[in-house]
Amino acid sequence: MSPWLEQLKIALEAKSNKENAYWMTKYMRNQFQFLGVKKPEQMEVFKQLFKSYPFPQNYLEIPNEMLDLPQHEFHYLAMVLVQKLKKDWDENVLDWVEKTALRYPGVIVTGKQNQDRKSTRLNSSHSRASRMPSSA
Repeated sequence: MSPWLEQLKIALEAKSNKENAYWMTKYMRNQFQFLGVKKPEQMEVFKQLFKSYPFPQNYLEIPNEMLDLPQHEFHYLAMVLVQKLKKDWDENVLDWVEKTALRYPGVIVTGKQNQDRKSTRLNSSHSRASRMPSSA
């Protein structure tokens, strides 16, 4: 694990909250583990540490390490980190995004879930339309 990620991990673990972690896990239907650090606190820690980010030759190396950690806060911040490094993007970033989306399908609505939402939306709009009086 990179020294930068070690610092991030220590800082987030210091702010962990078991009660928040319980409710966050429950909200995400037990798909992910959490430290219980809310987004504003995550971003505060991230911003402080981003100033010292080492910018390795392979800019996706640290985000990949972050995705290997079990807590969802690191998964989210890996995506934030990649976005912050957009000036360094090359053709590898598209592969990274695709692999990340496939690895964490619960984060991105795809496939059948999306079709179900679309059909629900269509059915509900059709129902409303059939209840409206005609304008003729």
